[in-house]
Amino acid sequence: MKTKSFASSDSGSRISLGIMAKFWREGHVKTRLARGIGAKAASLIHREFTLYLCETFSHSNLDRYLCLEPIRHQLEVEQDLNSRQLMGKWTIEEQAGGDLGNRMTNWFDNRHEQTTDKNGVSLLIGCDTPLIGATHVESAAEGLRCADVVLGPAGDGGYYLIGMKNTINPTTRDAIFSEIPWSTHTVFSDTQKRLQELGLRSHELEIEDDIDTVFDLRRFLQQLATDSLCNYQDSAAARKTLLAKRVQSIIEQHSSNDKAFLHDLH
Repeated sequence: MKTKSFASSDSGSRISLGIMAKFWREGHVKTRLARGIGAKAASLIHREFTLYLCETFSHSNLDRYLCLEPIRHQLEVEQDLNSRQLMGKWTIEEQAGGDLGNRMTNWFDNRHEQTTDKNGVSLLIGCDTPLIGATHVESAAEGLRCADVVLGPAGDGGYYLIGMKNTINPTTRDAIFSEIPWSTHTVFSDTQKRLQELGLRSHELEIEDDIDTVFDLRRFLQQLATDSLCNYQDSAAARKTLLAKRVQSIIEQHSSNDKAFLHDLH
């Protein structure tokens, strides 16, 4: 199903979109969620979230990058993309080493170096907020008409999206991500302070919730059920319904706590 096709911001500048994704190895992803539903189910749900985001943007004219860690699993990822008819829709890139800040810095540096549109903008998202869509990208691109950096705050104190103009110089880009206490509830506020210290104008998107724990996942599935009931004829709601069914199927097949988890959803 198609999403809105757009390649540039209102100023005519090119938009690059990157998804930061870990390969869905059991025990290496969604570790907090795994405490409630098991490592196997958590890793498969991470896979579903990643592929869902890839599907969401697969028909747009954005420059699309799937930033994979570790890159040695590229073949398996390509096979999974192919199973959803997404082969060739995404450029798979290796994430840099180091902490999250260094990996994000590297990705933005690459966009600055490789793009032919130096006045373009680059947006980077994670896989913990799978309902990021065209409206978020449009809002981010619109915000960057007047701002240097755009942030999408997450409910846990982090952020689900960060974007910036490609014209920001490398030293400043590095400073944005340096010495931030990653995986804490102050990541968003600390980043805002850093932007102010650097004299950069920022724009804030609407807050969205990451899905990191079993409680987040239960709330997410309840939200999908409500959206489907309210918009049952909408194509986006149909995609959400399919995602919910896939996630519930994973829990039923791979989690020993499936009955306890799914009981409140019916």
